[in-house]
Amino acid sequence: MRSWLAFVCLAVACGGRVTTVDGNESTANLTPSDQDQLCLDTYNYIRTSFSNDDLAKLECGFNGATSQDPATCDTAYETCLTNARANVQQIQWPTTPDCTGFDQQVAACNTTVGEYTKCLQQELDLVKALEGDFPLCSQAAEQAAALSAAGKLSTDCIQLLDKCHVTFVPGATATTLDGGGGG
Repeated sequence: MRSWLAFVCLAVACGGRVTTVDGNESTANLTPSDQDQLCLDTYNYIRTSFSNDDLAKLECGFNGATSQDPATCDTAYETCLTNARANVQQIQWPTTPDCTGFDQQVAACNTTVGEYTKCLQQELDLVKALEGDFPLCSQAAEQAAALSAAGKLSTDCIQLLDKCHVTFVPGATATTLDGGGGG
């Protein structure tokens, strides 16, 4: 089973109260303390957005795409979900994130903090929406879910994701959590 202790999250975030950093500030001109605060706030937003059940569903939801039999896929998903729920209870998120490189990556986005956080919220909403499509038991189901999810991202967010690839690693091992767009 993949480690959910930490995952790479493409976080090219946008709007709301994700952070205490001024939303009008340019990501290219943040002070070191604002960069650190944005990294910490992004981490806390992601961490509190996913319950243990969400993590279990994400662990198992993509595993059935090679199965041709929907019943077999559904059974495998339920078995995986049972095991993942038992194992995910042991997750202990680090107290603080590993923000190595975050400052350079977020500066390269060259957008506002508000647009960065608005897009992050859209990405997390997209990931949560994907959970409703699980299990994805065929490539066609994966493609349909991806198209549906992509429709949940604004054009501005898609453009930001295409040019800006912030990798957020809250710990030592990582699993990619790709919200779609230009990851």
